[in-house]
Amino acid sequence: MRSDLCGHILTVNCGKGNLDIIINNSNFGGGLDLYGSTWDRATGNLPPGITSCSVSLSSRTAMGGSEPICFYATGE
Repeated sequence: MRSDLCGHILTVNCGKGNLDIIINNSNFGGGLDLYGSTWDRATGNLPPGITSCSVSLSSRTAMGGSEPICFYATGE
């Protein structure tokens, strides 16, 4: 688990150009799960599955501040 990456931006390239993605969970490790709409944009609408992509951690922030911001749901 890498909760310290939540709110950071990854630059992902699966052969269709760079796409910036905000990390919104803490399960970043041996692979990267992309949601449907993000998968479609990153892969050019390939069918769901496994593909090779380059991934780098960006120094940009999503909210324009000096640090990444991560929102956590409150427990009930």
